[in-house]
Amino acid sequence: GLTHRVHALPQAEQDKCFQLCRKLNVQFGCIDLILTPEGEYVFLEINLNGQWLWIEETTQQPISKAIADFLTNPQWRALMN
Repeated sequence: GLTHRVHALPQAEQDKCFQLCRKLNVQFGCIDLILTPEGEYVFLEINLNGQWLWIEETTQQPISKAIADFLTNPQWRALMN
């Protein structure tokens, strides 16, 4: 079956995700990527109303806290501008 685990996205790929959000003028999006066996990242889609709680529960990553921090902290929001 399909498994989910924490994966550190390389800085270049993080930058592409931020660029996409800037281009679309959005501050939140759930971006789906595939990592091929050859190590290439393939973009699938961005969901502007993506659901993330299930992945937070599966991976134990503090996604809710990160979103709350982003919404309440101007320093995080500055990353998007």
